[in-house]
Amino acid sequence: MTKHRKATATASKARKPLQPKSKKPTAAHHEAPSQGMKERIIRVVNEILIEEGPGALSVDHVIAKAGISKGGFFHHFKSKDDLMLAILENHYPKLVDALLLRSSQDRNPQGSLTRAWIAIAISRNSPEFEKSIAFARALMLCLSQAPKTVARYRDLNMAYLRGLGTGQPNSGMPKGLDLVLNLALDGLWLGEALGIYGMTDAEHAQVMKEISALSEGV
Repeated sequence: MTKHRKATATASKARKPLQPKSKKPTAAHHEAPSQGMKERIIRVVNEILIEEGPGALSVDHVIAKAGISKGGFFHHFKSKDDLMLAILENHYPKLVDALLLRSSQDRNPQGSLTRAWIAIAISRNSPEFEKSIAFARALMLCLSQAPKTVARYRDLNMAYLRGLGTGQPNSGMPKGLDLVLNLALDGLWLGEALGIYGMTDAEHAQVMKEISALSEGV
């Protein structure tokens, strides 16, 4: 090779743009989209339960509505039981936090948690009412299709109920009254989800008023 050709080759190499070194994807690159998909699936399930009811909930329907592949769905949830368990774990802590916050703002500590439960989850005027009903419908669906979720909810709910009247916000209520009122509210909550009572808004509000009065000792 002549000196001229060598010089040309050297110059050509010098002009060649530098290629950035490829970086291996880190765990964070995978985690964010994966977490986003999981949250989207949970959101879509809630929408189906609110808008269409538990009978419309199926894996195929969730996949179609969420715009994901079947593989993407089963990457996050191996079964419907796993999906329902995720709904429970997503909703229950938020509900309890909201109840405790609302209860702490009540001037009368007696029965404050019961009234918070009414205001947040059962009152038809609550902005969280539809989400609450969707959760109730999910629980009813779990009775036949997701036993693992039912067992987990039982543990969480019993821990919550045991706390009533033992230093928790409902302290000061007559023994057993807190439990009676909460059982009554649970029945009303599930009845609303099933649509079996057919109460008007005025009738529903009156029931809430009576239960609130009992919780205050009026």
